[in-house]
Amino acid sequence: MITCDQIKNDPYIVDIYNEIERNSIKELWATHGWSHILKVINTVETVLKQLKFNEEIIECGKIAALLHDVGCIKGKDNHEIESYNIANKYLSDKDISDEYKKMILDAIIDHSEGENISSIVGATLIFADKIDYDKNRLTPIGYQIENFNQIQYIDYIDVMLCDNNLTVKFIVSNMFDKSSMEKYYFTPKVFKAIYNFSAYLKLKPCIKLNNDEWKLY
Repeated sequence: MITCDQIKNDPYIVDIYNEIERNSIKELWATHGWSHILKVINTVETVLKQLKFNEEIIECGKIAALLHDVGCIKGKDNHEIESYNIANKYLSDKDISDEYKKMILDAIIDHSEGENISSIVGATLIFADKIDYDKNRLTPIGYQIENFNQIQYIDYIDVMLCDNNLTVKFIVSNMFDKSSMEKYYFTPKVFKAIYNFSAYLKLKPCIKLNNDEWKLY
C-alpha cells in the first residue's frame, strides 16, 4: 500500500501545496499550505494511534489528511469537491485497495461540513482539520479580520484522550477575548467537530480555555 510519506514527497503534490501556500498568504485569512497539512497529519496519526487502530487505518487517515486541501489550488470555494476530484485521479493508479481508497475519498469530500461521517478516517480528519485553529494559521490578511484575528492569542491546542474522555484544551494568552472569538462563524464549527468526533467514538468531550471549561453561549 502506498504511504503518506511517499505521496508527501511526490513533486506533483509538493508543487500543489507550495502554490497553495503562496496563494494563501496573498488571498486567504488562514493558510491551507504545508504548515496546516502537516499539523493535521500529525493530529490524525496521534489520535488514531492512541485509539489503537491498525496501521492500515492510520495510513489511510494520514493520506486523507495530506490530500484533503489539494483542491485549494483552484481556490477555497468548493475546495472539498476539487480535492476529491484531484485525489481520486491521483490515487487511481496507486497501490491502494478500493476499500481504503473509498474511505480516504469519502473523508476528503466531507471534511468541510462534516455532515456525513462514514468512517473513523472521516471523523478523525474533520476533528483534526477543525482544531487546527491557533496563531499559526493566520495570514497577514487574517490579522485584519475582526473576531477571527483572536486566534493570534491561541498559542496551541492540546488534545488528551484518557479512558473514555476527550479533552481539548485551548492554551491562550491574557489578550484573548472569548466573547469576540465566539462571534466568529467558524468557532461553532470547531465545537461541532469536537462533539461529533466524540459522539462517533462514544467519548465524553470537554473543551477548555486554559484550565476553565469553555461552553458556547
